Amino acid sequence: MLAEELAEYADELSYEDLDEETVETTKARLVDSVACAYAGRGEQPVESLLRYATRKNGERDGSVLTDDATTAVEHSAFANGALIRYLDWNDTYLSKEPAHPSDNFGAVLAAADGYEASGREMVLAAVLAYELQCRLCDAASLRKNGWDHVNYGLVSATLAVGKLAGLSQDEMVESLGLAINPHAAMRQARAGELSEWKGFAFGNVSRNAVVAVELADEGVEGPAPIFEGKFGFFNQLTGEFELDIDGFGGRGGDFKINETYIKYYPVEYHAQAAVNIVMELIDEVDPDDIEKIENETYEAAVSIISEEEEKWDPETRETADHSMPYCIARTFLDGEMTLDQFAPDKIKGDEVRELMDKIKIVENKGYTDVYGEAFPHKMIVHTADDVYERELEYPKGHPGNPLTEEELEDKFRECAEDALGNEGAGDALDWMLNVEEKDDASELFEYV
Repeated sequence: MLAEELAEYADELSYEDLDEETVETTKARLVDSVACAYAGRGEQPVESLLRYATRKNGERDGSVLTDDATTAVEHSAFANGALIRYLDWNDTYLSKEPAHPSDNFGAVLAAADGYEASGREMVLAAVLAYELQCRLCDAASLRKNGWDHVNYGLVSATLAVGKLAGLSQDEMVESLGLAINPHAAMRQARAGELSEWKGFAFGNVSRNAVVAVELADEGVEGPAPIFEGKFGFFNQLTGEFELDIDGFGGRGGDFKINETYIKYYPVEYHAQAAVNIVMELIDEVDPDDIEKIENETYEAAVSIISEEEEKWDPETRETADHSMPYCIARTFLDGEMTLDQFAPDKIKGDEVRELMDKIKIVENKGYTDVYGEAFPHKMIVHTADDVYERELEYPKGHPGNPLTEEELEDKFRECAEDALGNEGAGDALDWMLNVEEKDDASELFEYV
């Protein structure tokens, strides 16, 4: 049974199985995740969620990123997950199912704090979570059946927390049933006009993962077999699939965390390449002279961030950063793409609508064929006097076009320095970049 096989893998994986590249990548993802948490801290919906989460107390508490607060571990996981995810600037993995695997840090950081883990144990739990979620994304699509990608997080976050909590293999199996059966999430959170829940959905998964682990730790049994059963995961959500667990990282394969991509711009990943191209053209093209912008991209970029009518008339921040036409037009108009480009007056501006009306986005079948290996985009900009054509295979931040250490540090400082100060941001960076040497993972919250 798959739950037993996954629990066995989670139980057996050790820090000694991790290679140097994997540890370094994990530290970079930790830095990026905390940066995103600071970027999202001042958003009104996040403030509302933090007020909710920090009212909760438990026997075992976890700390909250960006805030001098503690709360019950499950609510710490919810809060930290929402902070990391809300602005959609955290890392990405795209396969048969898309994912933001750093979402798992919400659960991992809360549990590492609550269960008094070491830095190495926290790194190991993060690698485990990335491995599980990405391998599941490779195996089968959830979105084609109307289910949300966060459902794979019910596996990855639960086993990562179970690892930190010291569950036995049998208890991990029970925790999977307790996490998955009651909490399957629908994809309506990512359709049409997007709501605040889009940024909270995986945080809620993290909360449910912690609760499932705590129940299993107390001896509660979960529904089984949770994957193969008559009304289990396969029959209800994905269809049957197989996982080659012997090919997972630590068992002969490479760790998937090294194949994930950091976002350079605060937009949905399928718009990253388009924004990259616009940034190359802004010194050559006056937006007032643009007559037409033609775009060729892969199917997922069309269906997820270009196809629905709401993406051509966004009313909310959540919809605007998931609108390829908006991201293209706004970047041309402002000459940059930062969080400022999602201010309400910019989202609803007449000038951005006028430029969006000149944009065409179509699928290139060849690009769809290489989707997952590469994320190509072609843009042809027509003005009265000239035509500008650009093509990009790997967006900035992809392993094929990676951020430098300096660019990652710049992103962290851009997001966190106002709160931490120059020296404080440097201290936090130093701690995270040496996390594997720390005896107490909870120290992180003294710096952030």
